[in-house]
Amino acid sequence: CYPQCDDDNMFALQMELTTDDWPRETSWDLTFDNGTIVDHVEERYYTQRNTLYNHRYCLYAGCYGVTFYDYIGDGMCCSYGNGSLTIMINDKVIRERGKFEESETTSFCYPFDDACC
Repeated sequence: CYPQCDDDNMFALQMELTTDDWPRETSWDLTFDNGTIVDHVEERYYTQRNTLYNHRYCLYAGCYGVTFYDYIGDGMCCSYGNGSLTIMINDKVIRERGKFEESETTSFCYPFDDACC
């Protein structure tokens, strides 16, 4: 269930992250397009292997970015487990990923525009 986005200028953002065999390596930043951090999860926050974590936000319309990091540089898939990440806006999947090296950035705007989603 999403947080209540009662304002017409808001949208629901959900990030589903499934950890790999080394969950403590994973961190991420959610930022405005100007680089200001909205939220951040540091390395060692995730402790359970192969576990689904959900992060939900109600955000104002605008442009944002989410950057996932793996401090060892082997990503979340596939050599050391099958970790993955899914980013959704109002139940629409805009990114599904797991295989990356040191970092992976997804940029998006809401309302959607052709340049983004």
